[in-house]
Amino acid sequence: VNASVQPEPFGFSLIEAMSVGTVPIAADWGGPREIITHDVDGLLFKPKSALDLALNIERLITDQKLVERLKENAVETYKKKYTLQQMMQNLEDFYQSLVSSKS
Repeated sequence: VNASVQPEPFGFSLIEAMSVGTVPIAADWGGPREIITHDVDGLLFKPKSALDLALNIERLITDQKLVERLKENAVETYKKKYTLQQMMQNLEDFYQSLVSSKS
């Protein structure tokens, strides 16, 4: 659970959780909003809402099928977007686009 009370630019703890099949839960703002797709590979809750956070945690406690699906998808998201190799490739692609746009 990443229950930050202000938006964070990027959530490495969420990426680490996803890499080992832990379902990430985070406030729906900042970096977590870009990392997690709600109900696909993790859960997002309304920022500063303890009730919404609790309801999302309760969903995981009471729905094992949901947990298994989110865990599988979290690992897949990690593999597609956040491995070291993938992040380096994304950075290289970004720099190449900058060079190409200057030409």
